[in-house]
Amino acid sequence: MNKNIHCRPANGQRRQRIKKQIIMRIKITVVLMIAAILQVSASGFAQNITLSEKNASLEKLFVKIRKQSGYTFLYSPQLIKRTKPVSLEVTNESLINVLEKCFKDQPLAYAINQNTVVIRNKEEPVQPVSSIFKDFTGKVVDAKGLPIPGVTVKVKGKTTTRISDTNGNFTIEVDDDDILVFTFIGFKSKEVPVKGLQTLRVILEEDQSQLKDVVVIGYGTQNKQETTASTYSVKGTQLQNKPSASIEGLLQGLVPGLLVQNNSGLPGGRSNVQLRGIAAFSNSANSNVVSTPLFIIDGVPLEQDAFNPSDPRQAITSVLSGFSPFDIESVDVLKDASATAIYGSRGANGVIVINTKRGKIGKPIVTLNSQYGLTYYPELRKTLGGKAERDYKIALYNQYKASKFGGGYTDIPIELSDSLNSFYNNSTDWQKLYFKNADLKNINLGISGANENSSYRLGADYYDEKGIVLGSGFNRYALTYSGVFNPTSKLTITGRANLSQTDASQRRGDTYNAAVVGNNFSSSFRPGPESGFFDAYLDSYNKGVNEDLTRRVLGQLEASYDIFEFLNITSRASANYEFYRTRSFAPSATNSDFKSSASYYAKENVNLLSETFIRLHHTFNDKHAFDFTAGNTINTSENNNIYGGAYGGPSDAQQVIQGYPQSNLSLNTHNVSYGLLSYYSRLSYNYEKKYLIQGVIRADGSSKFGKNKQWGYFPSVSGGWVFTKEDFFSKSVGSWFSFGKIRASVGKAGEQYQDNYLALGAYNTGTSGNNATYNGVPILYPNYDGGNGVPLPDLTWQTSKEYGAGLDLEFFRSRLTLTLDYYNKNKDGFLFPDAVNSTSGYSLRYINSGAVRNSGFEGAITGYITAPEKSFQYSVTFIGGTNKNVLTKLPDFGRSIARGGYAGGSPYLEIGRPLNGFYLLHYLGVYADDASVPVNKYTGKKLYPNGSGFTSQDPYRAGDIRLQDVNGNYEIDIKGSTDKIYAGDPNPKFTGSLAHSFSYRLKNNSSFQLDLFFNYSFGGKVYNKVLADRLKAVSWTASENVNYPGGQRNLLDVSDLDVWTPTHTNAKYPVLNPWRYYATSSYDFIGNYDTNTDLFLENGSFVRLNNVTFGYDFSPVFLKKLNVRRLRVYGGMNNVFLISKYSGVDPENVDYYGYDQGNGYPIPNKFNLGFNFEF
Repeated sequence: MNKNIHCRPANGQRRQRIKKQIIMRIKITVVLMIAAILQVSASGFAQNITLSEKNASLEKLFVKIRKQSGYTFLYSPQLIKRTKPVSLEVTNESLINVLEKCFKDQPLAYAINQNTVVIRNKEEPVQPVSSIFKDFTGKVVDAKGLPIPGVTVKVKGKTTTRISDTNGNFTIEVDDDDILVFTFIGFKSKEVPVKGLQTLRVILEEDQSQLKDVVVIGYGTQNKQETTASTYSVKGTQLQNKPSASIEGLLQGLVPGLLVQNNSGLPGGRSNVQLRGIAAFSNSANSNVVSTPLFIIDGVPLEQDAFNPSDPRQAITSVLSGFSPFDIESVDVLKDASATAIYGSRGANGVIVINTKRGKIGKPIVTLNSQYGLTYYPELRKTLGGKAERDYKIALYNQYKASKFGGGYTDIPIELSDSLNSFYNNSTDWQKLYFKNADLKNINLGISGANENSSYRLGADYYDEKGIVLGSGFNRYALTYSGVFNPTSKLTITGRANLSQTDASQRRGDTYNAAVVGNNFSSSFRPGPESGFFDAYLDSYNKGVNEDLTRRVLGQLEASYDIFEFLNITSRASANYEFYRTRSFAPSATNSDFKSSASYYAKENVNLLSETFIRLHHTFNDKHAFDFTAGNTINTSENNNIYGGAYGGPSDAQQVIQGYPQSNLSLNTHNVSYGLLSYYSRLSYNYEKKYLIQGVIRADGSSKFGKNKQWGYFPSVSGGWVFTKEDFFSKSVGSWFSFGKIRASVGKAGEQYQDNYLALGAYNTGTSGNNATYNGVPILYPNYDGGNGVPLPDLTWQTSKEYGAGLDLEFFRSRLTLTLDYYNKNKDGFLFPDAVNSTSGYSLRYINSGAVRNSGFEGAITGYITAPEKSFQYSVTFIGGTNKNVLTKLPDFGRSIARGGYAGGSPYLEIGRPLNGFYLLHYLGVYADDASVPVNKYTGKKLYPNGSGFTSQDPYRAGDIRLQDVNGNYEIDIKGSTDKIYAGDPNPKFTGSLAHSFSYRLKNNSSFQLDLFFNYSFGGKVYNKVLADRLKAVSWTASENVNYPGGQRNLLDVSDLDVWTPTHTNAKYPVLNPWRYYATSSYDFIGNYDTNTDLFLENGSFVRLNNVTFGYDFSPVFLKKLNVRRLRVYGGMNNVFLISKYSGVDPENVDYYGYDQGNGYPIPNKFNLGFNFEF
């Protein structure tokens, strides 16, 4: 037994010290976190106040007043920073008198409405309190009828001002001719005349300007109008009420430039996520297949390994599957280098920042979201059964039984000849037996609230979805907490926690998957399972075991202190603990030795992160705004895992390793770790919010690299011009052009390789073999045969250099918005093995050599078509992105490289071509007759394939496939690549979505809403390997004969295919002669249906109606009687229909290389009903 042993370098001890320092920080601040969690609401409603304070801050006085009076204070902490300390001595005085003394000589004013005190700038004078409860009353609500607290209600042209309370109510003194002006952040201002009215209900419309949103940019936030980077935001509501277990799949089509390929219908399964093109490759086709962005949730990075679907030790679920969409507030996607450079070596593939919900000012809110759904398996592949299958196979047999060149033929199988035998006289649809319709259940509970100095939110989620394939499913249990506590006006403490458990199951491996949607199920002749007939594949599904369990604990504590009004320091510590376990059992029917096998794998990963940064910001003369951030990050990650496997089990009843033969056992354990030390800074400047510039620099030091290249430096610079703020523009264009900004950026990000010790040199140990023992004792010795055995002090970072430009535009008071970007991204430094001189004792090493370029355009257009005041509302959003992917550098002076290890085809790397392109023999048609076959004028020999290696190889004949002889040697290179050409790109050229939203508000303010969401993909190719495989299975020869273990298999219905026959010679598909299907094994095997020709390469473009949702929001008047805040019921459909020219089932349900191998998990159709409830 051989194992890799990784010796810790000298800096390993330093990483241990760093980890202890992080843990110490967490211990020091844990008391503060407890304080944040154990907040309690104030009680008591005394109207008289008694206080004795000297030089107390206003915030401290507010807390004491609230405890004695029960009044809630609404204010921004930024306002309180400008106030003076107050000395106060009062006994049993009224609230108003106490407040007057508190605000004497202060730059602030206050307003009282019912039990709420709202603090605001003194520049907006407030009417004396004595007259606030007179004459005119009203209520402010949003378009859904929900109350809006904190709305400023002002009499136009006067100083009278009021604030709506937590229920949206207000009272204000007015004259008959007055006009009330209503303003609130996030909503459009509104003016209402009061003449003739006794009361008023005001509906404020949301400000549809997407450029007023706040974007999380890494160690801070920015108003989107002031950002110079390419970013895009998705609201949490866009992800909710959908029957899906994973957030990443729900992002499909919502972000320009973000490709989310849901190539698996497995509940909770991973999606192929790429931002601005694929930028990962190596010489191995089983590694570096996708370039997944960095996911960050509430500031904590989540590590997700590069998925290898053939590795049973990797989780089949997404790293985001433990988080519920109902707990998400927003998702910010950082796309260009100016946005991602601050994340350094983690940002090369883009960054997706997920922000969870927090408590909001007002009364505690309880939300309950629930849905129930049904899932249906999609249309299955057409097959012939019973008499139709028998008649077709007998016809083939009679036509071709004697067509074997060289003479002889195979006897007719007993399944075809013995039709009177009841065992062979059935019509069983074996394919359908592997599928079942299923259901899903989801319930999410949230409790949140906030007052003037604290907020909290607790969430609990349960999700359970049964899979449409036997033995598959997913369930999730999740708890979330978020708390913010302001013990003083200067100090903010934030605590967050997430606990989740996900449990997924799926029969894994080619044998299982091919049995489901490939061609390995039995012939329809055989009786179904209820007869007691044993079917190996179906039996394996009923007995096989695949548990896939993940438990995650994520915690974060943050303290932020305002040293001065312009200077802040923030420190946060986080811990991410993940436990992953998989247990598998393969019954004897699935193994070639007809004996069972079992395995067990468990992994613990602990990621500790400590960050401290300062922020210095100030605006001079209301024109020059500076914002400077600088900080330090310490990150350590440790992985401990154990794997045990066994084969040759005594019985299918023995499903664990214990009891297997000792000689058939294997055990491996690993302990790997790495550390990352970083320093970063960002400087932003704008002049009157018109001219914008930002610079970022980050330095990363990683333990993964050798001493010569341990540090990487990642700078960026970006700028913007808000041209609509120019006087000449506004005067010449007019108000219809609401906003316009031009952006440009250039920068560099980086990426580390996955092997933690690749540059340091690994050692082996073992019990047998060369250099493994000394006098029978195991020893350590350098890993001479592996690429990680040679120390590589100069192995360096993979880097991504990017430049781009963009436009942000808004028209007609933000009713039409447009975002457009261009990018050019070059990623360099990919790893490749390099052979070394044998005299060194080593076989190879790794070098940095390989680069790829991605470029393209992306954009989003949103239009609010109907007038905002209308009862009927219609909006439409179109999102699109193009991508051109080109390989620009390879080792060995750019020589092309065949990628090994992929069973589906022959991936190839060639400079000037896209990654993962198809390299295939070019199909030219079918030889109509023998005379059409080319003849070598020098030898007189007809064109033939070189697949079998026999000197007497039979040439092509009438009805055989016609392939291009690229090198002109009259020999088609079936095994090699000399006759293969570039045939197409599996990567789509244009992707995006089209979303329609319709709503209608009734007179009682209840409303109906209909949402239609289409996603599309154009320009990608798909290889229909399933069709090729099943055409080969229209056979009665060799392994397909009933006398062989594989036996007869289910028959594909090929009646609609244009197949060559002696009477129909102008056909698309070659002859269905079983002797001519394969290219190897025999001299007369030609390879008509081998899978290395572009005969089966098809257009993979499609348009899918991804989701339809219809909802109804109940009237607020009706809900008020029930003391309910909101109630919405809805129903929806997922994967409604697909428009595509692809002849297979689904062009999206393919592997990363674009091959439809028939072993993917089908994408189901789903229906769901649910409700959203708040009180």
